[in-house]
Amino acid sequence: MLLPAGAGVEVGPAEAGLRAYVAFRGGIDVPPVLGSRSRDTLGGLGPDPVVAGTRLPLGAQGPTEPAWFDVVPRRSRPDGPAIVRAVLGPRDDWFPREVVDAFFASTWAVGADGDRVGWRLHGPGLRRRAGELASEPMLPGAVQVPADGRPIVLGPDCGTTGGYPVLAVVIDADLDVLGQLRPGDPLRFHRV
Repeated sequence: MLLPAGAGVEVGPAEAGLRAYVAFRGGIDVPPVLGSRSRDTLGGLGPDPVVAGTRLPLGAQGPTEPAWFDVVPRRSRPDGPAIVRAVLGPRDDWFPREVVDAFFASTWAVGADGDRVGWRLHGPGLRRRAGELASEPMLPGAVQVPADGRPIVLGPDCGTTGGYPVLAVVIDADLDVLGQLRPGDPLRFHRV
């Protein structure tokens, strides 16, 4: 909905999912850092996090009202586990075949310690090859498995490199599904 100048808006807890988005005509007018006005939570770059009492400076508005705006439809919570599609690899050779099968057959729960860097999953421990892996490029959606066997799905603010073997990668279209899961919500991975 469009609000007139000076109108108040109250954003309460999400009724479905975990996150809500509010857009401001003209954008938020903070100094860009490396070409972006968003906060990089891992590197601590960009504007300070918004807290109670923060006043946000708005950018200049165009001369006309927007012709349209897009509202993301609400998704209701699934009756069972959320289904997240993932591609196997690139380091699935670090895991016995039965562990790979168990990863896709198991129901996982989102841990309480997740953020935009990544989500820790709770479920069966995944046994992997012993040893260290040299750091290699990472991307959002990579399912890293540290030595403790508890997978971590990397989020949009993940680092650019990592050293844990990547068992699978969540497809880009399903990262939004992960981003709306609350701590404790169940999920399953579907191999594509």
